[in-house]
Amino acid sequence: MKTATKFNKENINFRVVSPNGDDAYSLDHTTALTNIRALVKDEGKWLYIDNEFHPDPSTLTTRDLDTAEDIILTNALAGGE
Repeated sequence: MKTATKFNKENINFRVVSPNGDDAYSLDHTTALTNIRALVKDEGKWLYIDNEFHPDPSTLTTRDLDTAEDIILTNALAGGE
């Protein structure tokens, strides 16, 4: 019999920062992970977990999100002259 995963948090809280303002989300673990991966892949957002940049969210797990204190997605920075 498969046992259910025990999480510390009921929901994963994260912010998406954009020029239009911040959007705050509180989602179940699986939905949060799916949305975060989609925001990085489809919208080019940059992911920071506890102030550390994560360029490849495909390696993240629901456990990683559960133990994180601060999750923020931002627009990619553009450089140039």
